[in-house]
Amino acid sequence: MKRKLKILILTYYPNQSIPLRTQLAEVFGKYLSKKHKIVAFVRIESEKSHFFWENIEFYNVPIFKKYVKKLFQVVNSEKFDLVFSRDALSLLLIGILIKKKFNIPLFFQFINPIKYFAEFNRKWHNPISIGGSIKEIVLMKFMKKADLILPPSEWMGKYLISNKIDKKKIYIFENGANVDLFQPSKYPQSFKNPKFIYMGTLAKIRKLDILIKAMKIVCEKYKDAQLFMVGKGNDLNNLRNLTRMYDLEKNIIFTGLVPYENVHKYVSKSHIALCPIPPYYQYQVSSPLKLFEYMSCSRPVIANKEIPPHVKTIKNSKGGLLVDFNAESFAKSMIKLFQTSEKAEKMGLNGRKWLEENQSYERIAKDFENKVLNVIFN
Repeated sequence: MKRKLKILILTYYPNQSIPLRTQLAEVFGKYLSKKHKIVAFVRIESEKSHFFWENIEFYNVPIFKKYVKKLFQVVNSEKFDLVFSRDALSLLLIGILIKKKFNIPLFFQFINPIKYFAEFNRKWHNPISIGGSIKEIVLMKFMKKADLILPPSEWMGKYLISNKIDKKKIYIFENGANVDLFQPSKYPQSFKNPKFIYMGTLAKIRKLDILIKAMKIVCEKYKDAQLFMVGKGNDLNNLRNLTRMYDLEKNIIFTGLVPYENVHKYVSKSHIALCPIPPYYQYQVSSPLKLFEYMSCSRPVIANKEIPPHVKTIKNSKGGLLVDFNAESFAKSMIKLFQTSEKAEKMGLNGRKWLEENQSYERIAKDFENKVLNVIFN
């Protein structure tokens, strides 16, 4: 029998404007909070220590020692039905303590393969950071104490199984799209010059120079073609310099960071959406958020085939094209897809239909709620 639950979320997510990642904000904030009480503990830079956002009650305690103290004060005063701990060894250990002391189920969301992520972090961000092999061994050991483990994709699930995590404890918790916000729009009827969009972080690790180089090729055929680069990151200056070097300043528009609720406006201006992701392991086992949001807006997507979730999604939805991760391959398909506008428009509609049926946050939330109820009451 269904009843109102109290769910406790443990996370460190630092973004002040959106304290939880999009997936959690959508699943817990927009949907589950309508039926259940959601309480989240975060550590963000804000003067607010206690506030409500998207119907979620937040406690913000930046200092770890005080975070733990306040957390147990709240847990002692309220009877929670579930603790949802998110992607950090320290939070997993706290979750295990709460599970043991209060006899409630623990769900652990595992997003990044620590060993690979640590190597990646050392290469791209912090050369003196320590490798993650030992940390991963410890994490895998304690992860087994959770009642349910939530990887973002079936490929991450296989990674966990290869590390001797019980298959029965794995529940795939993918990204999706807000189909109410990312509405389909009429395909642009301007067929003289194509418009493309990339949205996401402009980080060095993303190797987005391939899009600048691809646009150089596209503009040899369509001199007024445009690419909207929506986002910011540590490679912005390099990408701007490359744009100037190729004399593409009129063709490539860097919009800066756009509010989440306004991103779809840029997608609607575009003929084709681009989803290049470098074939690093942590990306190959991830869940492609932007791909789903493009599809929700009914735009055909060009994505690289080195990422297994790209291949599965594009093939199942018939919502785009798969290419190699290089400028020439992207450019060739950008030109080809623009020249077949009826096919491109149909791909966009295919993607939207598939997204509504399979990957909307409403569907993900309903499935997750049923899983929670099944764990708690069975």
